[in-house]
Amino acid sequence: MLIWISRGALAAGLLATPAFAQTAEEVQGFVAAEVRRDGCTLRDFNVVHQGALPGHDRPVVVATYGHVGCGGGNNRTATFGVFTRAGKRVRELPLAEPAALPRVVERVTVTGPRIAVAGADFATDDALCCPSLRRQAEFVVRAGRLVTAPPVPEPAPRAAPRR
Repeated sequence: MLIWISRGALAAGLLATPAFAQTAEEVQGFVAAEVRRDGCTLRDFNVVHQGALPGHDRPVVVATYGHVGCGGGNNRTATFGVFTRAGKRVRELPLAEPAALPRVVERVTVTGPRIAVAGADFATDDALCCPSLRRQAEFVVRAGRLVTAPPVPEPAPRAAPRR
């Protein structure tokens, strides 16, 4: 059976196709190669969100992951990243303000355009195993970068009903 498709219909179908999304496996491979380059081993890779993210024009993968053994030490980190496709390659969206990110990421949630990150930082007398300061941050994507999200406006107080 031969099916004929006009050039216009074919072009319309191609243009309606969403941007090619990277798979979680591709992102995990990218992250593993990056941490290996620093002499580390990837641990606990977990996809938190996969698909559209308001503020970015391509599908993304938001993932948490850890790495251990950097430089042969007994150190462990836990962080997250937002990954997208640049041509045929996976790339990580850069974090505009790295200091805004908790040193140890424990939980990441995506709600609409906002990426909420909860974790911990080290107090001056904390051992390297045990950060004690709770910390949260929220990010959004702007111009291909993760930036600190603006505060959510408080709802206006409701006026008491008239009697």
